[in-house]
Amino acid sequence: MTALRAELAAIARAYAAVLFRGDARLGAILIAFTLLVPSAGLAGLLACVVAHATSLALGFRTDLRRCGAHGYNAALLGLYLAAGRQLDVPLALWIALGGAASVVLTVVLAEALHRAGGLPVLVLPFVVLAIAMQPALPVPVATGLAADSLLPLAMPWTGSFHDAMRGLAAIFCSREEIVGLGAFAVVLIGSRLAATALVVGVVAAMTTGALAGVPIGSQLATTLVYNGAFTGLALGAELVVPGRAALFVAALGSAFAAIVAIGAGAITLRFGVPVLSAPFALVTLAIVRALQLRVVARPPFPVALPGATPEANLEFVANLARRFGAPGVPEFALPLGRVARGEWIVSQGVDGEHTHRGAWEHAWDFEVVDERGFPFGGHGDRIDHYFGFDAPVLAAAAGTVAAVHDGAPDGVPGTLDATRPWGNAVVLRHGHDLFSVVAHLRCGSVRVRPGQPVMLGELLGTCGASGRSPRPHVHFQAQRSDALGAPAMEARFVHYSVRGSDGSSHGRAFGVPVEGERIRALPRAPLAGLFAAVAPGTLLEFEVEPGATRLSVRSEISPLGERWLADLDRGDRLYFFANAHELVFTTHAGPADAPLRALLLALPRLPHGDAEEFHWNDSPPIGAMLPRWARILRAVVRVVFDPFDARAELRAQRTGDVIVVESTAGWGLRGRVRMRWHSRVEVDDSHGMRRIELTDALTHRTVTFTRRGVAHATAPSPTASAPFEARA
Repeated sequence: MTALRAELAAIARAYAAVLFRGDARLGAILIAFTLLVPSAGLAGLLACVVAHATSLALGFRTDLRRCGAHGYNAALLGLYLAAGRQLDVPLALWIALGGAASVVLTVVLAEALHRAGGLPVLVLPFVVLAIAMQPALPVPVATGLAADSLLPLAMPWTGSFHDAMRGLAAIFCSREEIVGLGAFAVVLIGSRLAATALVVGVVAAMTTGALAGVPIGSQLATTLVYNGAFTGLALGAELVVPGRAALFVAALGSAFAAIVAIGAGAITLRFGVPVLSAPFALVTLAIVRALQLRVVARPPFPVALPGATPEANLEFVANLARRFGAPGVPEFALPLGRVARGEWIVSQGVDGEHTHRGAWEHAWDFEVVDERGFPFGGHGDRIDHYFGFDAPVLAAAAGTVAAVHDGAPDGVPGTLDATRPWGNAVVLRHGHDLFSVVAHLRCGSVRVRPGQPVMLGELLGTCGASGRSPRPHVHFQAQRSDALGAPAMEARFVHYSVRGSDGSSHGRAFGVPVEGERIRALPRAPLAGLFAAVAPGTLLEFEVEPGATRLSVRSEISPLGERWLADLDRGDRLYFFANAHELVFTTHAGPADAPLRALLLALPRLPHGDAEEFHWNDSPPIGAMLPRWARILRAVVRVVFDPFDARAELRAQRTGDVIVVESTAGWGLRGRVRMRWHSRVEVDDSHGMRRIELTDALTHRTVTFTRRGVAHATAPSPTASAPFEARA
């Protein structure tokens, strides 16, 4: 029975998936609406059931079948083929055959589109099979729009509203306006942001149709609406992160889809070929691929949590951008090894005045200078006088060697080789459409070969003066191909420090180094030194005061590597990630008064500084700080503007193996953050967290968590000022 219920839920999810939803309950509502016309509704269910049975019999992926991905095209096909026709045995067999074929076509097209750039299959299988299978069927009994709508005709709605409802009903191959109203209700129940995007798409498509003279109430007007609705949903909320930029792209895409529908319909309908939702699929795929090919990361960004609601994606990416920079920007470690004398400096940064212009704007040049800023000792007329000559050049990220260029001689200082401007270089492939280049390497110094896998920090070669390099330096850029000289793309560096003019070192979790900055990679700290006591499966127990209660927390890990702390008594979770450089708490899933929330407020981020004293700022998740009324207000307006902000200011001092962190955190309107929480946290390299103290300045209530079984020794509080800033 459990397996049967799972398959029935999968069929319901297939209907919900038509509108990009994943809730079986919403799918059941849509099934009920399609059954208002019993023959068509049963045909859709028949095709969907056959599709699921075929997927199960052929051994396709269970997770895709269970989420509805193998059934929604079949459901649409069954609804379309039965529209206006009597469901008899020959038609049922034809529809069943189409349902089976839709699964095979879905699997094949999904794989091809994924390889072509991670593109979604959308409704392409439905469009292809509907066009191929319709000619074998008799002409529908009813053509045009239904005259007996199930909605009360006396309601004072305009013709445009009727068009909109009929268009939404046509998504499920229905002529009944109440089905369109039900479809919109399902979208609204599932996500307010998705409903907004749908409305934007419909309005854009209908406006385009009005400008083109499409008559209200015509079949073409219906076609424009459902293509606009699909496109608005996809480009405004489901395939990209919602926001103003996403709504703009949704409106633009829906207008394009309307234009394609008008133009294509004028041609294809002469031959009896329907347009269906092909304009939506083609325009959406083109725009999604175009967004992938941008060299500068700008909204709208692709969704980070496939299958999650638009609200969840917006919250996740907003927090990601605030704490780690804009999503989509490739991140690299500095490709620079340690030098015996001097230190690395950015001699030319992004949009540099010499060569970093136009297609190569997003690039960096690095060389080594001494305390006075000189790049050489002696007279500088010999290449080995330069401090950077033969300095190690490292892999900025793990990857595979895509290309090696060697054999160009190192030039005499002051000269350059314009025939081989990049000189000796190594190109690494880090993923789909992502490569990095280090150029101007010393002749004969390359240590890798094409096809060789390399680890982060692995030696690639040494700094030289080959190519267009009047003195030894390293050129670095990210790009979308392995071609030497390809246009550079936006990138940033992570976990490095910048030395100020006063000699102090300011760490940066991420940033874009600028010309003149003296930089070096932050030392890697063992994970145990950051958060020793939260290895997966570790149990942490705290005594909580006031109240003399106990908090039992266990570290958990998912098969995908997701990490969290679970409160064994209350059931809430605190998600985090930790690497060689820092520990970051990301999301609290539970009630606002849960003890784990106190840890997020007290220590949202713990970086590894390279000094005894350091300080940093962070932007904790806003949702964890806001009261209920503010969360509701934010949910309503945030797609256009997020009115709230959150900030944490932390400072720490290390004494031996103990780090004491004192922090203040708060929230408020943008630019008017009021610090509300004050905390003190003790962490040691052997046991992890020892003691947490959090004070709410509004209620004057202090909560203390003391680790059981770990001795608490008084450690000095941090003093003023120091060298770590989490933001660039």
